[in-house]
Amino acid sequence: MARYKNSKFVFCIILVISLVFFLFFLNAGCKSVSQPGLQAYVFPEETPGVYAKVAFLAYGRGTEISGKKSIAGHASVVIDDADIWGFYPSVAGKFFTAQGVLKKNSEHPEIHEYVDFTVDQTLIDEIRKLIQSWELNPPAFVIPLQDCVHFIYQVCDIIGLKYNRFALLPTKAVQSIRKLNDTNRVYRAELAPLPDYSAR
Repeated sequence: MARYKNSKFVFCIILVISLVFFLFFLNAGCKSVSQPGLQAYVFPEETPGVYAKVAFLAYGRGTEISGKKSIAGHASVVIDDADIWGFYPSVAGKFFTAQGVLKKNSEHPEIHEYVDFTVDQTLIDEIRKLIQSWELNPPAFVIPLQDCVHFIYQVCDIIGLKYNRFALLPTKAVQSIRKLNDTNRVYRAELAPLPDYSAR
């Protein structure tokens, strides 16, 4: 009877070890970092395809802009080292009641936080669709619910990047994107239904 109990115990241990190994190898493949709406996966950098850079940058409070010091700072998105896109209130200084406006800038005054990612052309196209949607139909600018940080988080959702939803200051937001994601990978879109930005 004792031998029977011992063999049953050994069998249970072997079963548990086998399950652990099975689950480990099951998760050892391609790592999913998708957000709802678009499946995005990270692949090794040598994966063939057409790629571009998407960068997130921010300056902090107190940065001088046109002779005035910024109250909260600002966060922007750079598409392929060319266009710098940021979301602003349409009336300078009105942060709670103004209509929003998406602007393309040629330069960024200062950079206190920066991170960039390599993405495929499909994701670039989706980001440009989002930009076009916000240009044609910009939402109201409301700190901290819908501002420049909210805009860069929308871009993160398309790529499949993680971020800290509670990081509301621009520099902290970009810092969270840098810390929570792998910058040495290529982000690619899977052939899956893409988000409908008109339903935003």
